[in-house]
Amino acid sequence: MKKIFGLALVASLLFSCSSDDNKSGNADGAVNYSEGIIVLNEGNFLSTNASVSWIDKGITAIKNNIYFDANQLELGDVAQSLAFSDDLVFIVVNNSNVVEVVNKKDFKKVTTITEQLNNPRYALVENGLLYVTNSNKTITVYNTNSFTLVKTITLDFAGELLVESNNKIYVGSNPYSAGKLAIINAATQAVENTIAFDASVKGLSEENGQVYVLTSGAITTIETITNNAVSKTNTFALAGANYLVEDRDNLYFTSNLGVYEISLAQLAQNASAKELFKVADGGWSALYGFNVIDGKVFTSDANAFTEESTITIYNTSGSVLATFKGGLGTNGFYQD
Repeated sequence: MKKIFGLALVASLLFSCSSDDNKSGNADGAVNYSEGIIVLNEGNFLSTNASVSWIDKGITAIKNNIYFDANQLELGDVAQSLAFSDDLVFIVVNNSNVVEVVNKKDFKKVTTITEQLNNPRYALVENGLLYVTNSNKTITVYNTNSFTLVKTITLDFAGELLVESNNKIYVGSNPYSAGKLAIINAATQAVENTIAFDASVKGLSEENGQVYVLTSGAITTIETITNNAVSKTNTFALAGANYLVEDRDNLYFTSNLGVYEISLAQLAQNASAKELFKVADGGWSALYGFNVIDGKVFTSDANAFTEESTITIYNTSGSVLATFKGGLGTNGFYQD
């Protein structure tokens, strides 16, 4: 969906109310990117201007173009998503057909994975393996130490988002296709079951042995500890539901310009999600990126890809905590 990396030769520092002097650092004064929020900027399709930004853990400053600054290399064409291991970051660059592997602290390049990637989408690291969904209905699995291909898993749909629970990998289908969820045995990398939904999968999250699947107007709970079957479905009269993230025992998602919340306890009791606030109407590119991390709501307006994205960070009451300029097409916010 979207990525974040900058193409400038000198990284620009943009902030809402203070300088970058408060950035977390190593003993030698260098920025430690493992502390704070990693931001992906998608860039333009058919260009190599995808980029990565970093917001310090105090939410006081942003540093753009950190991949370029660390390596003097452009990231590539459409940064889609990323995943973390203990000391590495795996950046999925969709239209370049690569996964760039960098050191988590300084973003220095370690290697590039290319084998059998086909417009890769999302990634998950689990038990020393990197799972990558591809647009050709495959999941390619790599060893995170040797970076070699371990296995290719074939699905009956194009997979997107992945989560892990109880030694199973759960893979949702492309949001523009019929809704499906594949369940893969993490020990054998074999597909054990596929669950169908009445609408497309728009979001996927996991917490405490439950997998939560967001479709257009519902959240379906999959019980993973016992039989990997649907245990309940909460239906909401909300069109255009998108994203689904868990933070502090609450689920968050968006619908049009609204940000919604429901606690896991409320979900179990068939309660309705409540709207927390609405973001400013920036047209089709408002809420191009979204996440909730440590009680803070991270959003981006891609400004129709005509200029750098506007990143706005809120508390859950809708008060603005900070505003930054990111890269082109900011589509994701990540914290390990």
